[in-house]
Amino acid sequence: MWDKECAEIADKLKAVIARRIRVLQQMETIEECIKLMVDVLLAEMRRSSEIRKMIAAEMRRLSAIQEQIGIPPHEERKAEAG
Repeated sequence: MWDKECAEIADKLKAVIARRIRVLQQMETIEECIKLMVDVLLAEMRRSSEIRKMIAAEMRRLSAIQEQIGIPPHEERKAEAG
């Protein structure tokens, strides 16, 4: 009788341990996914930052060209129109 109860308890403990292991494995998988998502978001932020820098450089280049051909800067045109 005692051996049977011990065996049942051991089986239940094994089942609990197996469930815990599965949960931990799922948590590791979720953690890996989160790390990948963070890496992607950081890469997108860097890309966006570079795009903003490129746009700012193009705007400066456009302003320089406008000055060379005699077109006043946007702020001056806006003030003249207002």
